[in-house]
Amino acid sequence: MSRQTVSALELHLGMSLEMLRKVVDCCPDDSVWLGPMVDFPLWQQVYHAVYYADHWLREDYSSRSWRTMTWRKEVTPQLGKPSPAHLTRQESLDFLAAVRGKVKRYFDALEDSRLWQPISSRTEITYMDAIIGQLRHVMYHVGNCNRMLKESGAPTAGWLAPFE
Repeated sequence: MSRQTVSALELHLGMSLEMLRKVVDCCPDDSVWLGPMVDFPLWQQVYHAVYYADHWLREDYSSRSWRTMTWRKEVTPQLGKPSPAHLTRQESLDFLAAVRGKVKRYFDALEDSRLWQPISSRTEITYMDAIIGQLRHVMYHVGNCNRMLKESGAPTAGWLAPFE
C-alpha cells in the first residue's frame, strides 16, 4: 500500500490552498476584495477556486450532496456571472478551512494504486486528473489574485516551497 505519490500531491495541493489563504489575509480592504480590478472581483476568484476544489475532491463521487458549506445568501461561483451577494473575507477563510479538512480526508482515503482509476463509473476522469486539475486551478487563481493585490499596492501571498 504505497502512498508516496499521494503524499507528494497532498503536500503540493496543501501549499496551493495555503497560498490562497494568504491571498485573503493580504487583501487590505473592501475596495480590493469587492472591486473588479481584473475581470472578476478578488472575493469571487477565491470563492470559485475553493468551490471547485470542494466539488472535485470529494470522498463519494456518486453522491449529489458534496458541498461542504452553503450560504444563507446567493453567491455565484461562476466567473463572469454577476453575484447578488458576496462572501466576506472571514466567510471565505471559514469555507477554505472547511474544504481543507475535507481535502485532508480525501487524501487520507487514497493510495497510489487508486490514482489512475476513474473517480466514478460515469467518467474517464481519474483521481490523478482531479487532483492535478485542482492544483493547477487553485494556482491559476492565486496568480490572478496576487496580480490584483500587487496592482493595488498591497503585499502578495508570496510563494511557498516544500521543505524550506
